Formats: sequence, C-alpha cells, structure tokens
Amino acid sequence: MIKKNMIVLISFFFLFQNKAVFSQGNIIKWDKDILLSWNDFKEKKGAKVAYSAIAIKLKPLVSTTKRIKLSIYAYFDMSKSITGIYDDDVLNHEQFHFLIGELFARKLKKKILSVPKNIFFNDRTQFEVVYKENYEAYLSYQKKYDEETFYSVDKKAQINWEIKIIKELKEYHKYSNLIIDLIK
Repeated sequence: MIKKNMIVLISFFFLFQNKAVFSQGNIIKWDKDILLSWNDFKEKKGAKVAYSAIAIKLKPLVSTTKRIKLSIYAYFDMSKSITGIYDDDVLNHEQFHFLIGELFARKLKKKILSVPKNIFFNDRTQFEVVYKENYEAYLSYQKKYDEETFYSVDKKAQINWEIKIIKELKEYHKYSNLIIDLIK
C-alpha cells in the first residue's frame, strides 16, 4: 500500500511540471530576496520579446498510508526563459510573473490544507483535482496580468497590478515557506 501511494504521488508530480524539465542547475526557487536579472534568461532571441518560464512544483517528501508531507513552491526555469529585450521595465514585469507563481503556490497550499484530510488519504487523485483548479486560475491570472498591462507598456496598469500582487502575497503570507504535513 505504501509503495502504491508513493507511485501515485510521484506520477502526479511528473504530470504537473508544466512540461518543463526540472534540472537543478537551471532552476531558481522563489525567494523573497531574489530578483531576476537578464542573465537568468538563458535563451537569447533577436526579436524584442521576453518570456519567463515559471511553474509551481509540488514535491512529495513523505507518503505513507498515515502521512503525506509535501513541499510546494514556485520556480523560474532559466533554460526555458527567453529574452531579446533588455529593458528595466520589462524585467520588472517578468519579476512580477515570478511573484504570481509564488502567489499561486501559496494559494495551492491553502487549498490543500482546507480540504478535509481524509479525502486525500482515501483518494490520492484529489491532489490532481485541487492542483488543476489552482493551475487554471494561475494561467488565467497570468494572462490577465499581461493583457491589462499590455506586457508592461501601460505603466499605470503595471503599477496597479504590482500593488494588487503584493497585497495578495501579504494576505497569503502564512503559506510561504510552508511544508504541508497531512497526518491521518
């Protein structure tokens, strides 16, 4: 039973890595003290574009029939992040994409902790349901951020979004750097 539970969690982990290959040398785990630089964007393009490859990692640390321990965090994949523009305003915009990743990692932690524990122990596929809901909301939020700021061009909208994102991060502060420990 323990082996089966671990296989389900590991399979779940690989299923939701946002199609990004997780390699330690190219990953920046979100931290409040880390600011991105253009050197973190390893893929260089000639066009005036910037793209940040950001994902949320759900990593099982322990999985038994009586205990599930998870680490959840946002990360920036340098090898999949692209730039052809070196503007400070655009870099700041990309930094806020990273902050949105952290915001939704915190929201995922809160959601998992709000679901009755017995649901996850009785049906491990419920992690997938919770993750998918959070992931869809995350993608929608990222898209809306880009559209409303016109990819950082609309300075007033950019400032309003920065205020909104920082405010939400503060609201979810108690879910930062949290390892989820579910005991049956």
